[in-house]
Amino acid sequence: MQIAAVSDIHGDLSTLEALLEDMACRGAGVTVNLGDILSCPLKKRETGGERI
Repeated sequence: MQIAAVSDIHGDLSTLEALLEDMACRGAGVTVNLGDILSCPLKKRETGGERI
């Protein structure tokens, strides 16, 4: 099983979407969020701010 670590997205939706696509291509079965996923005023809601 592949494990993906995600951090420092800072609300950047296009980066998050590219990262999720890459993780799917690589077969990541587990994702670990290391933080700073939605700090900054970019796309906070779209990158997880309403779900956390």
